[in-house]
Amino acid sequence: MRNLWSANLFRLKKSRLFRGILLGSFVFGVFMCGIRVHERQAYGVNVCLDSVFFGWSLLVGWVMAVFIPAFFGAEYSDGTLRSKVAAGHRRAAVYLVNLLTAFAAAMMFSAVYMLACILTGLPLIGGLTVSSRTVLWCVLGAAVTALAFCAVFLFITMLASRRSVSAVCVLLLTVGLFIGAIALDYRLNEPEYCLFVDIQGATVGEEPVRNPAYLSGRTRQVYEMLYDMTPAGQAIRYSNLELVHMERWVLYALGVTAVVTAAGAVLFQRKDLK
Repeated sequence: MRNLWSANLFRLKKSRLFRGILLGSFVFGVFMCGIRVHERQAYGVNVCLDSVFFGWSLLVGWVMAVFIPAFFGAEYSDGTLRSKVAAGHRRAAVYLVNLLTAFAAAMMFSAVYMLACILTGLPLIGGLTVSSRTVLWCVLGAAVTALAFCAVFLFITMLASRRSVSAVCVLLLTVGLFIGAIALDYRLNEPEYCLFVDIQGATVGEEPVRNPAYLSGRTRQVYEMLYDMTPAGQAIRYSNLELVHMERWVLYALGVTAVVTAAGAVLFQRKDLK
C-alpha cells in the first residue's frame, strides 16, 4: 500500500487540476471575506469571521464532486488501474488508497480555504467569536463529513468505466443531496404557531394559530434523522454552527463511509478493467 500511496501523491503533485483547485480554494476564501467587508460597508451590518470560515464544510462537497471523477476517472482511460492490478496490488488496497488520497486532497483544499479566510479576514473583519473548543470540534466533525462525501463520490467513480459518466452521475447526486437537505431544513424550520396579518400589516386574531405544516412526533423524528444522515445536511449545519447533535452526525458519517466503502471494494473486485 505504501507504493500505491506514493504513486497517488506523485500524481497529485503533478496534477494541474489539483493545483488549480488549490488556487481556486484560496481565491474563493479571499472572495468570501471581501463580500462580508462589502456588506459591512454598504449596509452597516455586523460581520465576523465565523460567517465565512466554516463555509469550507459546504465548499468541499462541491469541490470533491468535480475533483474525484476527473482525477480518479482518468485511471480507467490511461490504463493506470490495469497497471496497478497487473503489478500485483490487491484491488481492495487500490480502492482504499484512492479513498485516502481523495480525503487528503479534500483536507488540503479545505486548509487552503481556511488559510485564506484567516489571512484576509483577521485584518479586515476580525477574528472568530466562537471558542477554540467549538472550532476544533466543528473542524473535526466537518472533516468526517468530507470523508463521507469522498466515499460516496469514489464509489460511483470506481464503478463507472467512463469518466464522463461518473462526472455526470456525481454532479447530479451532489445537486440532489443539497436540494434534498435544503428541503428537509425548510420543513424542519416551519414554526409551530403563526399569526396572520392583513394587507396593512395589522395582526388578524388575538391567538396564534397552529401551523398545519409543522412537523411533530414520529414524522419530525424521521425528517431529522434523514437530515442528519446526509453529508449535505451535516455540511449545512456545520457551516451554520448548528452543533446540537454533532456526535450523532459523526456516527452517521462514519457509518455511511464504512458501508459505501465496503460495498465499493466488493463490487470493484468484480469490475472488468479491460
